[in-house]
Amino acid sequence: MLGRCGMTALAEPVVLGSVVSSLPVECDGAFLGTTDPFSGLVDGGWSSGLPCPWETLALGDSLRPFGFPHELGMLLTAQGVCWGRMALYRRAVSFSRSEETAFRRMAGDLTAELMRRALRIPVGRVPSDHLGVINLGFDGSVDSINDQGRELLDFGGAQRCPDNPLLPIALRPLCAGLLRGSRRGVMLLPDENLGWLQVHGTVQHGVGRRCVTVSLQAARPLQVAPILLAARGATPRAVQVTLRVLRGMTSAEIAAELKISPHTVQDHLKPVFTALSVNSRRQLISSLFPTLKPYDLC
Repeated sequence: MLGRCGMTALAEPVVLGSVVSSLPVECDGAFLGTTDPFSGLVDGGWSSGLPCPWETLALGDSLRPFGFPHELGMLLTAQGVCWGRMALYRRAVSFSRSEETAFRRMAGDLTAELMRRALRIPVGRVPSDHLGVINLGFDGSVDSINDQGRELLDFGGAQRCPDNPLLPIALRPLCAGLLRGSRRGVMLLPDENLGWLQVHGTVQHGVGRRCVTVSLQAARPLQVAPILLAARGATPRAVQVTLRVLRGMTSAEIAAELKISPHTVQDHLKPVFTALSVNSRRQLISSLFPTLKPYDLC
């Protein structure tokens, strides 16, 4: 059993020790995954006491065949956005209702830390014309990679595959899902060194085999803006309104497009302005993207 303090090794890579270093529930294995709010795909993960790679769990597979029939899981959500997921596993004894309640009390602190993590990732650090291309075999091996792709991977700070340190581990769930028929081929990857990256994967059908071509490039600011706003507690409607402000639309234009009154537009913007400590739309842009100019947003 991991016991009530057996998650330190799992927590250290994401600086979540203060949140999950003391589990209220005993378990034989545990998994914590961080989720890309843009696509819902798991972009990082840490596990302890489990007989298989966490990428298996990222695709929703059961651990019952591995001798873990009892699972206690939860999604880490706020304002309708999923920031991650966590699960505990047992071999013999099922989880009680009181244990489930105690476990779910952790959700608020875990979610808050993952939201803070998103705000620490820079935007616009990689030149927009940088395009890395990686061709991966069915088994996840690298068939080929262009020079810009190798440069991005060499300087990247995202969690890496343990059996192939060159690759961000987020590519595993993305590619495995595509090969299983998933249509979710685009995700945003937070990288502490490179900033937010857009990752796009497509399945290629060759003679007698399938592979996945993955492109890496800087995420556009307006792609990242919904994540940054949600991480500051903005409601889904406030995000819709603020995105239109960032595109340069007036309150009247936003009201007409969303079929609400101009007064309601201002009501949605007020808490966003308060959260960012700004008083104008220009300040809103500079607060969200301090290193960018307004013409760089698109």
